[in-house]
Amino acid sequence: MDRKDKILFTGDSIIEQTWMQMKESLPIQQFFEALETLIAVRDEFDCILTGHTRECLEDASLYEAHKAAVKEVIEGKMMRIRSMSGLVELPRHILIEKIFEELYIKIKRKNGTWKK
Repeated sequence: MDRKDKILFTGDSIIEQTWMQMKESLPIQQFFEALETLIAVRDEFDCILTGHTRECLEDASLYEAHKAAVKEVIEGKMMRIRSMSGLVELPRHILIEKIFEELYIKIKRKNGTWKK
């Protein structure tokens, strides 16, 4: 952490997506507990420099949003499904839409009419 400029360096642990499906990822409860430890220093950072930051720093509210998303997964409000691009975490209410979208893309690719 850069206390002078109030920047938290997070690498890939806090980014815009909640990726916990990688083999090297912590168990979700342990990851949430690690995020909780940042509460003690929350007033010491206003910005976050992630491993994927390109042009500007992320607002520190990304921390709260990321922690809330992890908590939703723990509480069962989000689900992991396997998509064509790997495991995806989704709110349960859009699961059917996502499955439909994945099937639609699969069919379009199969018949050669898929365009991004």
